[in-house]
Amino acid sequence: LVLMDAGCELHGYCSDVTRTWPVNGRFSPPQRDVYEAVLDTHARCIEACKPGVSSLRSLHQLSVRLTCEALKELRLVPQGISVEAIEARHLNTFYWHSVGHLLGLDTHDTASMGYDRPLQPGQCLTIEPGLYIPDLEPQFGALRGIGVRIEDDIVVTEQGCHVLSAAAPVAIGEVEGLVGVA
Repeated sequence: LVLMDAGCELHGYCSDVTRTWPVNGRFSPPQRDVYEAVLDTHARCIEACKPGVSSLRSLHQLSVRLTCEALKELRLVPQGISVEAIEARHLNTFYWHSVGHLLGLDTHDTASMGYDRPLQPGQCLTIEPGLYIPDLEPQFGALRGIGVRIEDDIVVTEQGCHVLSAAAPVAIGEVEGLVGVA
């Protein structure tokens, strides 16, 4: 896999987009499983972006819960333990960054806004869940060494949000189609 975190500036404003691509044009079954888990978290966090309702902290908490559930489904943590126990004991092994940050004149714009402040129409932020499986044999089996992050730039609207970077595909078939012809 290739994980590319890139950005540019246009008229003084920054972007920050990450995509993960299969090097040979097709995700292997284990890569696909991890990618689908991150893609689901990504989509559900974007869906949760609502003005006056969500904050960066609430979006991050959602990403943590979803990632912990994915760790169970992927059998990367002991079965039968709670999401709370996974978060306390295992999460930092696989997911060590926030789900996003504000975006504007700087790539990590104005930290003074605070993580608990409700999102407002016109604010720009990133949504960037990830899942990174250490390269430990045999503990993580076929999933070892797989790392996936999907990041989009979002603007909060009156009704919810709009994905500014939607032209860069994230759906598995579109990613494989794009990489396969490159």
